[in-house]
Amino acid sequence: MYFAFASNFNNVMTYDAIAFLNSSFAILVGIAVAVVLFATFFPETPAFAVRRFRRQLVVHLGYLAGASRCASALPCYQRALCEQLGTTLARVKDEPKAAHECLTSARAALSAAEAIGRLRSSLDARVVAPGIVAEGSRLLARLSQTTLRSPSVWKFSRRVEEALALSRNALTTARGSAEPGAIEALNGVVVGSATLGSDLMRACMILQGRSNAIRI
Repeated sequence: MYFAFASNFNNVMTYDAIAFLNSSFAILVGIAVAVVLFATFFPETPAFAVRRFRRQLVVHLGYLAGASRCASALPCYQRALCEQLGTTLARVKDEPKAAHECLTSARAALSAAEAIGRLRSSLDARVVAPGIVAEGSRLLARLSQTTLRSPSVWKFSRRVEEALALSRNALTTARGSAEPGAIEALNGVVVGSATLGSDLMRACMILQGRSNAIRI
């Protein structure tokens, strides 16, 4: 791009050494400034690669929680996660600690994604009580719209409480139900919401600075 711009190709060429040197100097200064800015704010270091990988996991997990067709969105998320994991591991191959953090983050994100998929697929209004469906849909909406877009300890704590409350309510409803279809769907709600609550609790521990939690 620099060569094409500075050369200024035309059908009838005009040669102006001063204009050429001025344009070339301005372009070279711009390239140097861009290189310095990218090296300062977007350094290609293992730590930055790990942070960017985690951020992408969380952002796309939020998209998954808000997807209307989770059955098709979940395989896409899993495939994209594996591809991004492979790319990130190639960048941090000389840093065993960073590679381990990426692997644990990917494992936790996959667990949360499967919990979201199971919970959404079990929220069938035809067989599940309307209150359970509304509670589960509200949890996923809040998770997608607020919690995963701007994570905080308070938000994760609130979603953990909601997920565990949903699991308890679904379990109580399943005990009082006699329809096999409803019981099966409610069991999916119980497992999905309980697993999701556990994964969100791990994320909350990370935000609090506890090193023994699995990072997402």
